[in-house]
Amino acid sequence: MNRVVAALHAVDPDAVGLGDFGRRDGYVRRQLERWSRQYDSARGDGDRDSDVDWLRDWIRERVPVDAGVSVTHGDIKCDNLIFHPTEPRVIAILDWELATLGDPLADFAYNALMYHLPRTIAGGLGDLSAEELIDLGIPSETEYETSYRERAGRVDTTGLDVYLVFNTFRLYAIMHGIRARVQQGTAASAHAGDMIAAMPRLVEIGRRLAERCPA
Repeated sequence: MNRVVAALHAVDPDAVGLGDFGRRDGYVRRQLERWSRQYDSARGDGDRDSDVDWLRDWIRERVPVDAGVSVTHGDIKCDNLIFHPTEPRVIAILDWELATLGDPLADFAYNALMYHLPRTIAGGLGDLSAEELIDLGIPSETEYETSYRERAGRVDTTGLDVYLVFNTFRLYAIMHGIRARVQQGTAASAHAGDMIAAMPRLVEIGRRLAERCPA
């Protein structure tokens, strides 16, 4: 998975005819405003969460300068990949509906957020100890980031934590929309209930990541 994420971000959009696939600047700010609208529109009366508002304000004050421009998938994670049936390699990436041009580090941070998420959110690894990761043959978060940086080459991973915080809010906004659909009886995911139950923990994860960022 790490290899494929890096390979995607190493593609030159102009060289493959995707130079006009999206805007090239201000990716995180535009995404923040897009998902803020999603969060606001899906919120009912009395459904305001001051902790989520704090998280959004924290990110707005620290929107990073783009780390580069690449094709970004927008939802790159294990369950949007097809793995070879007998070999440890990815053979396809699925679900491109959020793809555009944008900041590759924001895309990678969404993928790397798995190290902080509970299993009930996108099969996260956050509930596993360092020893359990080793026993399962899974690299640590630091090793995963290092592998990506070496493979992507042109992507500077400095300031990754801010991008991780951004993605906790983005994911919360997405889940907030799912919760609204559950309440309306139109949610399709069989795991929607588990995801909704984990939403408060996602906000806690965002705060914890924000607190480990330099002042």
